[in-house]
Amino acid sequence: MTIGQLLADTQYGQKTILQKLIMHYCVLSREEMWIQADFQIPENVVEDIVLGYKKYIEQKMPLEYIVGKVTFLGNDFVVNEHTLIPRPETEYMIEAINDFVKDSEF
Repeated sequence: MTIGQLLADTQYGQKTILQKLIMHYCVLSREEMWIQADFQIPENVVEDIVLGYKKYIEQKMPLEYIVGKVTFLGNDFVVNEHTLIPRPETEYMIEAINDFVKDSEF
């Protein structure tokens, strides 16, 4: 199955999640994924993508747990089901605090 065929498959309604799983398991950027739409995905990788998609949809598992990492403040962190996933709002708060501290006379 090619990337394009997998993305066109109507049984996968959450296309953004499917794209992120394809990018993760095929080790591609978003641009590379679209450029290489004819790339033949190995069967075992298709199985991993489909399993990850099912975990997200059926078990409501966060995508970060499925792929095993999260990017926070530009750094990748390994996560699992015992890890609290940082929210984007936390990044904004830390950036605001950093800016405040830089501008202060401490």
